[in-house]
Amino acid sequence: MYILVKLNPNQGINLGPDFILTANVGTLIPTITTLTELLAGITVFADDTATQIFVTSQGICINTLTLDISSAFDFPVNYSCAFGNIVVDGGTATGGILPYFFGSTYFLSESAALANTIWTEANNIGYGVGVTDNTFWVVGKDGFGTLKAKSITTGCNTTTTTAAPIIPFSGTVNFGNSGANVCSGSPVFGTVSVTGNGATFCSSTQLTSVDFSFASIGTSYISFGAQYYSVLTNGTNIATVTSSCADCTPTTTTTTTTP
Repeated sequence: MYILVKLNPNQGINLGPDFILTANVGTLIPTITTLTELLAGITVFADDTATQIFVTSQGICINTLTLDISSAFDFPVNYSCAFGNIVVDGGTATGGILPYFFGSTYFLSESAALANTIWTEANNIGYGVGVTDNTFWVVGKDGFGTLKAKSITTGCNTTTTTAAPIIPFSGTVNFGNSGANVCSGSPVFGTVSVTGNGATFCSSTQLTSVDFSFASIGTSYISFGAQYYSVLTNGTNIATVTSSCADCTPTTTTTTTTP
């Protein structure tokens, strides 16, 4: 990581003229600097795990100044909703080197945020982004120029569509021993009231009726309107559909007249 090492005005004025730079972890680059550079501020490269830098005067007086490395520049990103309007906030910045800056506007991609060139000096900032939810990017930097872009996806005006519940089929059906029988209108087992597990007769794969408990175990046929299918009864109140829905074939009567 890069760190700006800068002494306060007049600090170390009687020391030097050269100073050795070391850290509690790793080696700094550069390792030697001058008082002029330290007062103006010098950028050094340090190990990411280093937490302290030692500035040691080389001269008549050998003194060492210990500097704590501040935390990395960062800021939180939040959003708020007010009557459908969305505000995205770059929260209070911390770490890094003062002063802090934020982009003068928000962005819709990370690359656009990092390419920002117009800055506002501030510790935090807010952007009105309209009423349409999206993923918004906020970019900030510290006084050293460390850039950071962060995003947040809003959910102020998201609507959830709930599917309408399925109303199961129910009706009175013909119950018999063949397709022809149930389609004839005179079913051998009579008519029964059923409830299906689908929205229609043909989309149901099971039918429920108390009358099925008394039916013979095996294959039977059921029709409703002009359609029918086969079912399997098993001694319970459930009949399982075992064939596709088919159309009833109307009975045709042919009358021959002899001249």
